[in-house]
Amino acid sequence: MTPRILRAMLAIAASAALAAGTSQAADSSDAGAKVYAEQCASCHDPTGAGIAGFGSPLAGPAAARLNAPGGRPYLAQVVVHGIAGVFELDGQRQFAAMPPPVELTDEQLAAALNYVLRAQNAKALPPDFMPITPAEIAAARAVVRSQKDLHRTKLELEKAAK
Repeated sequence: MTPRILRAMLAIAASAALAAGTSQAADSSDAGAKVYAEQCASCHDPTGAGIAGFGSPLAGPAAARLNAPGGRPYLAQVVVHGIAGVFELDGQRQFAAMPPPVELTDEQLAAALNYVLRAQNAKALPPDFMPITPAEIAAARAVVRSQKDLHRTKLELEKAAK
């Protein structure tokens, strides 16, 4: 099966799961679940577990990065600017690239990021978790970050999370 067909099948499966009400969304009315299914699940998996050769896991790492100092702006910058580089999945180091989703609004990106945090990282969120706002996404758009800068911050957040 070609990677393109696999991605399409995963996106269809994610959309079907959401339509059937079997999504892991903490709030089924969350618009972020729809954005995630349409834009993110084909590479990151409907559950956020990651897909070998396509996208890094989001379930676990997203909350760990959020909880580290500087994590909120970093997560917003990644969803705005995209990121490319090496990630680890099941003990295997792989390369993946997430292009910037230029067609999505600040509201859609905030909703998708909050979906990832609430539905796929709920157990690791701090009790006082405040959802990412569209204003935070807009602020991230105003910050110019190179891939090198994003990766440096990623490594710093990973160290802080340990």
